[in-house]
Amino acid sequence: MNYTIYSLINGQILRTVVCSPNVINNQYNNATESYVEGNFLDTLFYIENGLPVMIPPSPGEFYIFDYTTKQYVPNIAFAEQSVNSERVQLLYATDWTQLPNSPLTSEQQQQYAVYRQQLRDIPNQSGYPLNVIWPTKPI
Repeated sequence: MNYTIYSLINGQILRTVVCSPNVINNQYNNATESYVEGNFLDTLFYIENGLPVMIPPSPGEFYIFDYTTKQYVPNIAFAEQSVNSERVQLLYATDWTQLPNSPLTSEQQQQYAVYRQQLRDIPNQSGYPLNVIWPTKPI
């Protein structure tokens, strides 16, 4: 039989187990955990009042579900890390444009210089790091 073990504190699904009904009581800590019959994925459900509840869709890639409030909250540290990693990659990929012997015209080099400065200025945007407006790379 399939069972889903969850936290009594916030309903977060902790694990699933397959066992016979006569040993399910040995599979969880009854002071802090409980179980429901069935196999419910922790990425799709939480348990409330002994029933599985579907987690709503995330509002964005930088949000995590808070099982205590049952709402999504921004994961600022992950957002900053992800945005900064992308920003550094874009800067690195255009380093060559600023070399004196690059095949670009001086006008093209200037366009890339502006683009690169816009990349450096991303942490100063009002929506950073959750709502970043990425500059357009010159052609």
